[in-house]
Amino acid sequence: MSHASCAGSLGARRPDGRAACALPIGLGNFARLRLGEQIRLIGECWWIILKAPETKSDRPDDRPIPAILTEVLHRWVNVWRPVFHPTNDALWPSTKGGTLAYTYVSHILTETTRRELGVAVNPHLFRDCGVYTVATYAGDRMGIASALLQHVDSRTTEKHYNKGAMLTAAGRYQQIIDELM
Repeated sequence: MSHASCAGSLGARRPDGRAACALPIGLGNFARLRLGEQIRLIGECWWIILKAPETKSDRPDDRPIPAILTEVLHRWVNVWRPVFHPTNDALWPSTKGGTLAYTYVSHILTETTRRELGVAVNPHLFRDCGVYTVATYAGDRMGIASALLQHVDSRTTEKHYNKGAMLTAAGRYQQIIDELM
């Protein structure tokens, strides 16, 4: 399978940071993903497909899952997910067979990042990271970040998420001070 031709994945035994980081969709949407509905394998590519009524912005959100995650998603769906004996098509089933509540998804993501990285990263911070990455590598095109987060008004992204611009400005200010000294 070509990484260039596709996109996809999630965790090994439970929701992990790889999917949340690569897919900065809202926690509610992430927790409610259902196989064959909001998450689909189309050809060799996994896609997140959210209908307008399923999103906070009331706009459809279709995005490929990054190819680097494809193998992990295949393993989750085919090996680990069945261990929970799901009684539905929830991507994140609970041990009782239903859908894992979003509060548990949040807790698992936060604790997994604490264990693996030594720092607890809650699901909302993954969205911050997406904006920070755009600000750092494509700061002149912040509209990318608004689209990534499905914000209708780019001022929402700027107001609530763009800490990257502040850090970039602080770094540039320090360079100016250094040059003057």
